[in-house]
Amino acid sequence: MIASVLRADGKPDDGKKLMDMFFKFISAASMALIFWIFGSVNTLKEDNGNIKKDLQYLTQKVESINDFTQQPRFTKDDYNTQITPLLNQVNKNTAELNSRGQFMEDTQSRLIKLEYKMEEVQRKR
Repeated sequence: MIASVLRADGKPDDGKKLMDMFFKFISAASMALIFWIFGSVNTLKEDNGNIKKDLQYLTQKVESINDFTQQPRFTKDDYNTQITPLLNQVNKNTAELNSRGQFMEDTQSRLIKLEYKMEEVQRKR
């Protein structure tokens, strides 16, 4: 290679020297590009593996959501069926409270009458 750079008289040929430097630069740039491509390919392989893992995880999550949504729901009819005994008990308790309230009013009225009569008896003595 050195012989090709020298002219016939033994002095370096500037044109060939320039071409030689150009090819060395192209070779170095090509090597750098090849290393960069290999690095990028490895990175892409790793990213592809991560994407596959994420896809499997998301697929499992979607399947679990689909299973959940296919199960029967608690409907308005179910609610009404479940709450009916409670409503009956509340109505029964309300009726009993009302009857006790009436009983208390009657008792209070009788007590007032008895107090009045006791006052009359005490006055007479």
